[in-house]
Amino acid sequence: MSPSVQLRSTERSRSLRARLALLLVLGLLPVWCFTLFLIWRSASAARAELEQDSRDVARLIASVTDRQLAATRASLRVLASSEMLVRGDFAAFHRQAKQISQLDGTNFVVTDRTGQQLVNTRVAYGTALPRRLSVESSRRALNGDVSVSNVFTGALTGEPRVTLDVPVKIDGEVRYVISAAMDLPTWAKVFEDGRLPSNWSAALFDGNGITIARSRDNARAAGEPGRTDLVQRLRQNPSGLFPNVNRDGVPVLNAIQKSSLSDWVVVVGVPDALIDAPRVQALYLSGLIFALLLVLSTGITIWSGRRITRPLATLRDGAAALGEGREPPLPTPGVREIDEVGMRMRDAARLIQQHGAERDAATVALRALNETLEARVAERSAELERSQERRRIAERALAESQKLEAIGQMTGGIAHDFNNLLTVLIGNLDLIERGASDPARVHRSARLALGAAERGRRLVAQLLAFSRRQMLQPELLSANLLIREFEPLLQRAVGETVTVTVTTAPDMLPCRVDPTQLEAALLNLAINARDAMPDGGRLRIETAMAKIDQPRNLPDGVFDAGTYVRITVRDDGTGMTPEVAARVFEPFFTTKAMGAGTGLGLSQVYGFVRQSGGAVELETSPGHGTTVHLYLPAEAGDVRDDAAEAPLADGPDGGVILVVEDDAAVRETVVDTLRARGLTVRTASDAAEALAMLGAGVEVDLLFTDVVMPGGMDGVRLAEHAVAMRPGLRVLLTTGYMRDGDPRGWPLLKKPYRPNELIAALESLLQR
Repeated sequence: MSPSVQLRSTERSRSLRARLALLLVLGLLPVWCFTLFLIWRSASAARAELEQDSRDVARLIASVTDRQLAATRASLRVLASSEMLVRGDFAAFHRQAKQISQLDGTNFVVTDRTGQQLVNTRVAYGTALPRRLSVESSRRALNGDVSVSNVFTGALTGEPRVTLDVPVKIDGEVRYVISAAMDLPTWAKVFEDGRLPSNWSAALFDGNGITIARSRDNARAAGEPGRTDLVQRLRQNPSGLFPNVNRDGVPVLNAIQKSSLSDWVVVVGVPDALIDAPRVQALYLSGLIFALLLVLSTGITIWSGRRITRPLATLRDGAAALGEGREPPLPTPGVREIDEVGMRMRDAARLIQQHGAERDAATVALRALNETLEARVAERSAELERSQERRRIAERALAESQKLEAIGQMTGGIAHDFNNLLTVLIGNLDLIERGASDPARVHRSARLALGAAERGRRLVAQLLAFSRRQMLQPELLSANLLIREFEPLLQRAVGETVTVTVTTAPDMLPCRVDPTQLEAALLNLAINARDAMPDGGRLRIETAMAKIDQPRNLPDGVFDAGTYVRITVRDDGTGMTPEVAARVFEPFFTTKAMGAGTGLGLSQVYGFVRQSGGAVELETSPGHGTTVHLYLPAEAGDVRDDAAEAPLADGPDGGVILVVEDDAAVRETVVDTLRARGLTVRTASDAAEALAMLGAGVEVDLLFTDVVMPGGMDGVRLAEHAVAMRPGLRVLLTTGYMRDGDPRGWPLLKKPYRPNELIAALESLLQR
């Protein structure tokens, strides 16, 4: 081969390789650019998502803060309506507020219009209290507004704190301000409830830029002012996003959200390193991809050049052999048939590679699925258990809320009835005082006053029963009498748009049921009827005797034949479809909106009636209202009449009674009653004084003690200690309600009681 031919061949070979490399680079460059665009776009989306997450977290923490403020405000409104504040009984109010304070750790303070503290649950009642420091929220409360304060220094503790202030109105005038004083460290919990990520920071500021709580180093930051630039930004616009440097000197992106119930502001800080991380990673990734593509293109160029130059070398050698007269070797390229075979083989190889890649990808995916299947099943099972637990908790809370709603609806009516009773008592006692010289007039006024007191006792018993503060037992009662006495409460519960009509049949036999549960059943049916009549209507309650000749099969047992007292509750509401009526007595089944009902009302009615030996029948159709029949077993016997006046007992022949009562007026009344019957009486105002008297050897035949008393020891524990000191000592307990409903076997006389009831109880014990 001549040198010129060899030179031209070398130049041609180099030119071919360069062009091939350029072609590969031009082909890979768009792919790299498109990949860079996708990565950058994904990084930008990740940054935007992170910014949105910061806003969402700020809103969530602000919502948690508002929810806690709303709960505290609700508690204060309940306390503000306390009858104890109205009559100025601050000692009793202090005990009530102290019980609530011990539940949630909130300190309650009552101040008058001059700022003088009257009650402070942080200290014992009677401790000298300072004048409250001037707080803007307190001044707003004196104007009748509910307000939340900024951070201030407590007058009693000298520590920074915040308050929620509610006005106490009496006769339309603001007399006092009741405040919930909350220490700043308690607010750090809002960050946990707000699901703040561990590498983020957050702070809660008041309207003056003072730190209420901080997710990091809260003990040092609480009560300190925020950075000047941050405070200025909060005052200009307490919302949105803005870059900043936090207290630790770390550049952050702040998300701001203002509380809807106060001037407080939530600030969430996301480090700039987290914000910029997606774009930095995108740059690194795009550079890595470019380098890989460059290396790949270089390798492909070298490999392709060799694949092309080798066949050309073979042709060159063949041409040289032909020129020398030798049989040239069979060239692999350059021949059409061989090229076609090569192309077909290459196509076949590509198909094999493609199928192999798909097979490998499917194998990898199947292996990954098998590896994660068990973990995902376990995770879903755990999530299902957590969901069911949350539902059970919500159902219990909703069941309790239904009872509280019913009590709330009757509160106005109870207050009205008690005011009427007090009017009768005050008026007749005044007449007794004025007409002491006229025995007939005094006797008539005394009977009217006693009648009013008996009505008050029945109202209190009904309230205690609904709040589950007294023990409930079935008793023989007249359904007619119970419904007539309960009718005013039912009317209060259903409201003015619903007319309640009661029709009772004469000559009704009594029935033995729990009166409180029967009242609760009637109340549940009345509330369901009210909800079925949103525009108002008529609610009819009727009684009658019913005779069942043949036993009837029910889903949960048999409805026996016999004589029953039938109570019918009928409304003009929307009625129910057969599908709804078939499930209406199932627990937790409800057609009301979420949060509007528990689905337990009618199931409780059904369970009570069946446990009492009766049955429930339902008649309903869409557009024709609903009728519910309650069948309660009738029983012959005499119904106990609590209002009947029993003759005054002469009392036991003698004995020494130790009366333990913290209320001076009640103690004096009991002492006068017992001494009037010729009994010897010793008195003590609390458990400690009573135990001291027993320890000193004072003669005592019977211990008569109140259950609820101050000093850390109640009447039940006093009785246990007294009997341990004096075996054989007789004990009689008395109370208006039992906290746990268990007198632990001691005889119990419920307040209020009449003198003859007290004397009869004492005589029964002293004669044992």
